[in-house]
Amino acid sequence: MTAQAANRATIHAELGGSKTFGGGPPPLVVLLVAAAAGILLDRTVYFPLLFWVLLTAGFWLGWLGLWLCRLEGGAGTYLLAATAGVFAIHHHCLWRYFPSDDIGFFASPNSPQACLKAVVIEEPRVRPALPAMPTGYSGDTPSTVVGLQARALRDGASWRSVSGRLLLVVNGELRGLRAGDVVEAYGLLFRGYPPQNPGESDVSAQWRAERQLCVLRVPLPECVQKVGHVDKLSLPLLIARARGYHNRVLERYLDGRSRAVVAALILGIREGIDWQLSSPMVETGLLHFLAISGLHVGLMAGAAVAGAALFFRRWRMIVTSAAAAVVAYMFLADAGPSVLRAGTLVLFGCVAALYGRVPWDFNLLGAAGLTVLAFRPADLFNPGAHLSFLGAAALLWFNRGPLAPRQMSASEWLTVRPGRIAVYTYRIRKVLTEVFLASVWISLITGPYLAWKFHILSIIAPFATVLMWPVILITMVAGLGILLVDAIFPPAAWLLAGICQLAAQACQLIVQIAREIPGAFFWVPGSPEWWILGYYAILGGIASVRLLRQPRFAVGLLGLWILLGIIGSQFLAIKRQFRCTFLSVGHGLLVVIQAPGTPAILYDAGSVRHPVEAGARISRALWALGVRRIGAIVLSHGDRDHYNLVPEIAQRFPVDKVCAPPDLARHLDSAESIPEFKNPGPIDGQSPYKIGRVGFWDFFRSFRWAGFLPATAVAVGHTMADAEGLASSPPEMGVDALRNFLRQAAIPVYPLERGKSLLSADGKLRLVALAPSGSSGGSSSRASSSVHDNANSLVVAVEYDGLRILLTGDLEPPGTGRLLALEPQRVQVLLAPHHGSQSSNPAGLVEWASPAVVVISGSARWFRPDVLIAYARRGAKVFHTRLHGAIRLVWEASCGSCSEDCLRGQRANVHTAVERSPEHRLRVESFAGGRWVTRLVTAAE
Repeated sequence: MTAQAANRATIHAELGGSKTFGGGPPPLVVLLVAAAAGILLDRTVYFPLLFWVLLTAGFWLGWLGLWLCRLEGGAGTYLLAATAGVFAIHHHCLWRYFPSDDIGFFASPNSPQACLKAVVIEEPRVRPALPAMPTGYSGDTPSTVVGLQARALRDGASWRSVSGRLLLVVNGELRGLRAGDVVEAYGLLFRGYPPQNPGESDVSAQWRAERQLCVLRVPLPECVQKVGHVDKLSLPLLIARARGYHNRVLERYLDGRSRAVVAALILGIREGIDWQLSSPMVETGLLHFLAISGLHVGLMAGAAVAGAALFFRRWRMIVTSAAAAVVAYMFLADAGPSVLRAGTLVLFGCVAALYGRVPWDFNLLGAAGLTVLAFRPADLFNPGAHLSFLGAAALLWFNRGPLAPRQMSASEWLTVRPGRIAVYTYRIRKVLTEVFLASVWISLITGPYLAWKFHILSIIAPFATVLMWPVILITMVAGLGILLVDAIFPPAAWLLAGICQLAAQACQLIVQIAREIPGAFFWVPGSPEWWILGYYAILGGIASVRLLRQPRFAVGLLGLWILLGIIGSQFLAIKRQFRCTFLSVGHGLLVVIQAPGTPAILYDAGSVRHPVEAGARISRALWALGVRRIGAIVLSHGDRDHYNLVPEIAQRFPVDKVCAPPDLARHLDSAESIPEFKNPGPIDGQSPYKIGRVGFWDFFRSFRWAGFLPATAVAVGHTMADAEGLASSPPEMGVDALRNFLRQAAIPVYPLERGKSLLSADGKLRLVALAPSGSSGGSSSRASSSVHDNANSLVVAVEYDGLRILLTGDLEPPGTGRLLALEPQRVQVLLAPHHGSQSSNPAGLVEWASPAVVVISGSARWFRPDVLIAYARRGAKVFHTRLHGAIRLVWEASCGSCSEDCLRGQRANVHTAVERSPEHRLRVESFAGGRWVTRLVTAAE
């Protein structure tokens, strides 16, 4: 054995010793936990800054006194508490304190018009347009995002000095701006909205973490004018200019989607990634390749070491050059949480190598975490940072885990045939095997978190990673080569551009092929938060406690916890109360009806927003509501803002059937291509359509693979050329596209007309159709037009154990007159027709239905105060999804004599209290500030 091999064996023995496991937790990891606890406490519980300062100072004094008295145990406890206090103060200052003239304080949710003078601090990045959809969405134009530092805001004829960061979003492509330019922009200034549905991400919190409170939306690029330039460029502006210059170099040599891939891999600029690539990468679990991670920083460090070895002979100079290159790359890549984490690991490793020390690996991870929290404390709540550190911890654990590659013995080396080709073949095979086993290991560690946060379970990810890793390596090396030799020898840059283009295209091809493999990924409901915390607590115990690391204990403990999660998730998903939720979808409608023992029922599923974005957002809300299976989707009529989310929902949830008015059902009838699903004939009230019941196997049915369903920008039956003309196409094209989707998904369609109903298996839940009166019976042209006729909207009365809810779709005259001609229906809750428009006759509906609660589903465009006043004047409490977010109705057993004083202690905001019934009461909740808040409690009549 050579001296070099002996050194490697010694280092491997030291790394595999008891320092990492079994010798107590690494001290820097303990400090990281204390720092995270301080930040978490400051985020969840408000204390004044002075309180934090005095408390932390007390902890520091206590530590100093105990340390001087040589009481190390107590001193350590005080040191951890003081560390938590320091990071709590740091987070408190960055999260809660902004200058009084910050531009965000001049913004509001009403989007006031503003003229702003600002400095460009991040050069323009063009976002691709969302694709046209055959369900009636004509697509968007590309947009441009620019980072600005506010300077002045026009106040009448003068300028008012302001400060703070903001994001400029331009509808169209804006070119020619550089970091340091001073611009004047005219647009709508607004602050971010808090989440309006459960399961949504808090965009306003994400902006706030970046120290920006608002966005300026500009309708045209001409509304942005360059008026000057700053006199002196600071270091951040120089870095922004370097990023912009390198991005323009890539634009000159590469085109289309390949340029966007290379810019994401090298510079961390992901705005150019379009939906056709990002969506398959999410589904296959390969999206982390487009976010600069430890792999990218490690490749940069390796390239720096190889380059420095050509010019230097001393090891110290090589390591120092590699560290300097990594620091420069961290600034160039915008120093995100994963870049900071990986860069810190590399830098500490370089320092350890310079001093001849073997780094304590989990201590390095703790140091990286402390570095990230020191620069960006709000990243403690960033899912990307969580995944970055989980992946790094899994890699550090990999060499000691059950999947760790076995070292080849000297006798096995003798079996390798002599020759360079055989040796290289063995080494390549060994590297690929290690990459595959490491990917499997990382998937086991990070999979539950991905399922919880992103509701995706990728089976193909470890196999695709083996193919992606060398392609990504070639793409990054060729892309970095372009940036380095562009100014020196352009012909070589063009040669590298060709290699880079081919590698980027190969990357896209691998992703597309991996997605089409049956069972490559599954949409999953995700596990409860308590199970996720327990899962990682068990993993932490296995990593730190020697007894638990024995296979029989580790496998048994994890197996029991997984079984408990399956049983617990299914138990919690079964609702014990009737709930009806009106989700906030903007201009559109989606009502979720959940009864005990019955799968969820949706009344309409549409929005004028792009189906790709709205569908993902609404699906997360449905998972958060506990929906695992959809017994029926009831469509009121054929307007796209009432049905265009059906394909997106059906790709993620099992759907039993679709019900619609007779004319619309005839258009959506899938019996021509699916003989086993024949539409039944007319039925009477004694033989309604059955909804079914919830079973234990619904948990496994909720693991949904949608690879067989059309998931491209254009549904089956339409080409991209057809999609380009959707803006001028008749609305029937959207209905035809929905019909083609239902055919492929094998979802049967049933007609509902007046007097027919949907009935749950236990008979307690009943959906009765009150309108329309039946088929038009006219010509085909009449049937075609009635599909999109608001007057023929399907009006449904939801009945459950004494509760009546009237759902009206987009009902308008003369349909409103036909409904009011029927015998009055006394209901507790009314859905205002046509998003609360004045033409829906609010006065007549209130007199006819006498509702206690009126819900309006709409956007700012359909926000009519006169309609709200018309309902309120007749004694109804009005809730608007634009104002209150999602609205949830809970029909629950009453506690008997529920007085005003009894209810005041249970709810944050009770508007009224009427006479109580000892049987049931209706509780109205709105989703405000990330949680459900009770707005009204009223008794059954």
